Amino acid sequence: MCSSESNVSKIEKLVMAFVEHDPSHTVRMHPRLKKMLGSCLEPYINNNRGYFNAHGFDDQYLDDIIKRQMIEYYDQQVWVKIKKMKNVQEYYDWVKLDERMQQLKIPSLFLNTDDDVIGGDYIPLEEMKKNENINAVVFNVGNHLGTVTKDGKDLVSKVIVQWCQ
Repeated sequence: MCSSESNVSKIEKLVMAFVEHDPSHTVRMHPRLKKMLGSCLEPYINNNRGYFNAHGFDDQYLDDIIKRQMIEYYDQQVWVKIKKMKNVQEYYDWVKLDERMQQLKIPSLFLNTDDDVIGGDYIPLEEMKKNENINAVVFNVGNHLGTVTKDGKDLVSKVIVQWCQ
């Protein structure tokens, strides 16, 4: 988020970098990549146990999710229950941004790469074009968060700083 005030009271611009526009992409990933991403669940769940406990998930249940280290399993066991969905695919359809993009009322910048193994290759550019508040930058190489210039500098940070100025 970009704001001109030191005390953020009004969001003037929004940056969404490397958004997974197709949430069900994680289901189709290579198992090794699924496992790598799933390993991030342990610190995430441990840092947010209070939230999960308050939503009815006991520690043994959470520990089972951590052991499995699968994001799809986490989505099925946590978000499907919290959002009262029928299944994980209904949840993935619900979180897709496509229809919601038209509701963005502030200037918004989407950053993606077309070779993003984590975010997938679906980028709804046609939907983005329908809202004058949406700007999209799609790098042709760089993978997930790896877009750098020839001199090794982080290109994403440069674009975000320029956008927020």
